[in-house]
Amino acid sequence: MGVFDRLKKQKWQHEDYEIRIEGLKEIDSDLELLSKIAFEDPHWQVRLNAARLIHNKDILANIAINDSFTPIREYCISQIDDEDILYKLFLNEKDTSLKETIAEKIYDTDILKMMDSQDNNEKVKKIITARRQKKVSYITDKNLLADIAKNDLNPDIRRSAINQIDDEETLFDLYKTEENVFNRWDIVEKITDENHLKEIAINESEAIVYESAFGKLKDETVQKEILKERSDNK
Repeated sequence: MGVFDRLKKQKWQHEDYEIRIEGLKEIDSDLELLSKIAFEDPHWQVRLNAARLIHNKDILANIAINDSFTPIREYCISQIDDEDILYKLFLNEKDTSLKETIAEKIYDTDILKMMDSQDNNEKVKKIITARRQKKVSYITDKNLLADIAKNDLNPDIRRSAINQIDDEETLFDLYKTEENVFNRWDIVEKITDENHLKEIAINESEAIVYESAFGKLKDETVQKEILKERSDNK
């Protein structure tokens, strides 16, 4: 090789970005050089094509974190299945559509729960909630369902757990701590015990819940007692 050949720029160094893209084929086995191009080339199409030749998930994750161009981050995210890495990308990502994409790739219950508490975007939260609800639908452990129904911060997740619980003592205990009116209504709809319904009808402040409990009472004498007590307490 002559001096001129050694000094001549390679295709991946060319001023024309299309020629640089073509030149990537000549260095497709050089991970270090491909990574440098994927991070540093000024043209997004060159960076994207370089990323497509990289199979190292850690490098792709770094590109997804650092690149400003959405299609490049989208490609990198599509190549990653490690849910711990995806969670880190989710926390870093600002683009709503990409956060939705990441959420669709997560199956781990604990990670979905953490994501639920980290994001308030309505569309993203809807996807996360739907995936969490599906997970809850598979749970058969009644103690675990009760714990979710009582302690989860997402009222829709609590409702999913409530709907799988039939034990009335458990339901009544959940009623006492439930802040969401629609969840309380769901609970009352599942209760048949007259004593529980009476207590709820006496103390409930929301009309929809009170009317549900009151309407399920079969003893008219009890209903009259409740009406009098509620009237006296006004």
